[in-house]
Amino acid sequence: MTMGPVPPEPNWWELGHLFLNDSSPLVVPLTTGPFHAGRAWRVCSGKSGDSILIKERADSDRAREHARLAWQLASNPEWARHPWLPTMIRTGSPFFTVQDRIYQAWSWMEGEPVREDALDLALGLRQLGLLSGISVRAFGTREGPLPCVVTREQAISGWLGAPMDFSEGLEQRVSRFLKEWAPRALALVRRVPRRGELQVCHGDPWSGNWLRLTGPVGRMAYALIDWSTARWDHTASDRARLIGSTGQVIRAGAADVDMAQSLAWTGLLAGLCNWMEKRKQGLWTEAGRGRVLWILRRLGEA
Repeated sequence: MTMGPVPPEPNWWELGHLFLNDSSPLVVPLTTGPFHAGRAWRVCSGKSGDSILIKERADSDRAREHARLAWQLASNPEWARHPWLPTMIRTGSPFFTVQDRIYQAWSWMEGEPVREDALDLALGLRQLGLLSGISVRAFGTREGPLPCVVTREQAISGWLGAPMDFSEGLEQRVSRFLKEWAPRALALVRRVPRRGELQVCHGDPWSGNWLRLTGPVGRMAYALIDWSTARWDHTASDRARLIGSTGQVIRAGAADVDMAQSLAWTGLLAGLCNWMEKRKQGLWTEAGRGRVLWILRRLGEA
């Protein structure tokens, strides 16, 4: 896709002025895939040549909370010492609103998407550990119910309370799989502590949110992008999202190893339950089908 001088929507003149002091920015829509909330664009200034990334989300209390947490975390002086973390464009405000959308702008990071089967899991987990340290020093911790456990229990128990039968196709395949494994997944979730220590996490560090950076970046070869779902949760929730998204297969027999592995496996099952509920409501889009197939591959059911 090539850049063009015509913004795709009228609000780009306003956003270009806010973030780049340029009323005629050059805009490239980015492909975000089925796991990303909202849309994103690379935006370049015709005046200075500076390039930034603007992320859009539907306005809601939850989206605003995520945006505030990301802004506060990226404002911590320790954040700037890590070249694998993007810089938020300083505007004096956590986000801007245009109509029913909120926007944040980040520095553009040159890099290439990391293939799931090529991501160095040990390095990614190490970088998440460094992020955890930054978060604790910036925000501290708090004790309370763990969202990563509660949401899994709700999704799996909800499907078990009203299982769906389909006569053919992918839906039938998923139904058969869930009938076998959802009860075991729910039992495993209920062995994980429901309360614990929370900190501000990335919220969605799946393999698609890592870039292999180009240029001299030392040992930290990956950049962690898309901070639109920063949230309070247990640090194991971030590790689980990364583990569950890589090329390795998450099998039931290996799930009950530690909290992150358990959350990785049960999170994939909960994802299937959520998408089956959407299918029942007639909301299963092609992107949804793609996500279901992706989850099945992670579970060794390709």
